[in-house]
Amino acid sequence: MNADATSAVPVPHNWFLVAARAGLLIWTGFWTWFVTAVMSSEGISVTPVMALALLWTVATTAWLRPRLGAFVLLGLGALLGLGNTACSATPAPAPAIPFFAASIERRPDGSIAKGLLAEPASIGGVPCRGWVRLQPDGSLGSYELASETTIQGHTLPAASYVWLDDEGRLQSCFLAQDTEIQGYLCRGGPFKFATAFHPDGSLRAFFPREPVTIDGVSCAVSPLAPVFLHPDGHLAACRLGADLVRDGQTLRAGKDVHLDAQGRIVRG
Repeated sequence: MNADATSAVPVPHNWFLVAARAGLLIWTGFWTWFVTAVMSSEGISVTPVMALALLWTVATTAWLRPRLGAFVLLGLGALLGLGNTACSATPAPAPAIPFFAASIERRPDGSIAKGLLAEPASIGGVPCRGWVRLQPDGSLGSYELASETTIQGHTLPAASYVWLDDEGRLQSCFLAQDTEIQGYLCRGGPFKFATAFHPDGSLRAFFPREPVTIDGVSCAVSPLAPVFLHPDGHLAACRLGADLVRDGQTLRAGKDVHLDAQGRIVRG
């Protein structure tokens, strides 16, 4: 009778183990997504790869050996707590920009170098979203546009990623879609084709979406060969879309040509 009564008693740890594992999956999945998002934007480097390795090692240990995993998680939490305590001795100023706290990277002086926005925000009058890099003086260094915006006379579509130079001038951008700039249809989309600008804001280099003729030179469409312009808009270099006869030379289609500001062949 006692044996039957004992066997009828439910084992409470089963449901607790299921709930704990579900929480572990959610926790591991979130941080895996977060670190992967960082690498997709910032590029693969040692630190996020090591962070993923540590995360999956701890998660696997906790899944297979729950008690050991609990001690590992407690120890990791204690170490992180000590690190936060040490850092709090010289508290950094709270960011006015709505960054995810865990995404913020600071310089040795405590200023914010970059962070991931929790929501779209206007920074210096520019609508930004996603990852934002800041200059040492707090001005924008690079950012993703939250909406269509005109920068130095060029209207750039939402979701384009913009890079500024140290003086805050437009340096380059990755257009979210094909965009007409200075009369040329510049290639955009998800494949990270860069469009570059001179310090005065004039178009410096672009990947044409369709064949284009500049200063009498036919420029080919190629994802490997951008068209370069001088600050005054004259052609500086391209891959030839047709044979070029100039300065006593005949250059065949498919060959790269470089021109000076007067249109003379410098190299070809």
